[in-house]
Amino acid sequence: MLRLPEIVRVQQLQSQEAAQAELLGKSALLRLVVSKLAPLLRQPLRQSWLKRQIQLRQGVKPVQLTV
Repeated sequence: MLRLPEIVRVQQLQSQEAAQAELLGKSALLRLVVSKLAPLLRQPLRQSWLKRQIQLRQGVKPVQLTV
């Protein structure tokens, strides 16, 4: 039960990421625009994606380990 809020938040982040992929897969116009703008947006999009991955990979709650 203690980790339930963290689990819920990670699931929300995963759902958001899946929704973005689904939208790109369904919209030919969006794919066209993204492909045309890719050279300009590649680095900002990469940085944005990497920033969002931190919570998915390292968790959404700070952890303090005591030895």
